[in-house]
Amino acid sequence: MREFTINLHPNQREEVIVHAGWVVDGLKFGNEKNQGPKQSIGGNGGTRRVFHLGPKESIGRVWGNRIMFEGHKVIGQITFQTTNGTVHGPFGSNGNPRGDPIGIIETFDFCSSPGQAMTAQVGSRAGPGLKKITGSCSNKFIFAMNFHFQE
Repeated sequence: MREFTINLHPNQREEVIVHAGWVVDGLKFGNEKNQGPKQSIGGNGGTRRVFHLGPKESIGRVWGNRIMFEGHKVIGQITFQTTNGTVHGPFGSNGNPRGDPIGIIETFDFCSSPGQAMTAQVGSRAGPGLKKITGSCSNKFIFAMNFHFQE
């Protein structure tokens, strides 16, 4: 198991790559100013799906489930909502490709401004949005993630 920190770059076009099948296997983040290797966590299993954030768009909410899978607590499903309201996901099948919710041990729901509408000042350094993700993973699974928002 290793600890990780992913920093997002508001005011730049972000690329988010999600690898997911039965569970969320891995995430990769890149931006238009850094064409080199992407910041990545977890593995490359499952289906590769990509979405992009615009220059003034950020991730405003993240929710999903943790499950027991192959003897580990892992992220079973994750969904992202941008500060302009676009929803990406859900990614991952909670350990069951038929979609039956079995084995969910906890849910999570993180928002830039809990209980409040997201502001129009989207993704700017002064506005709300996801700025950093920390947590723990292996080369195969993501075990835990913490989402740090700027208000």
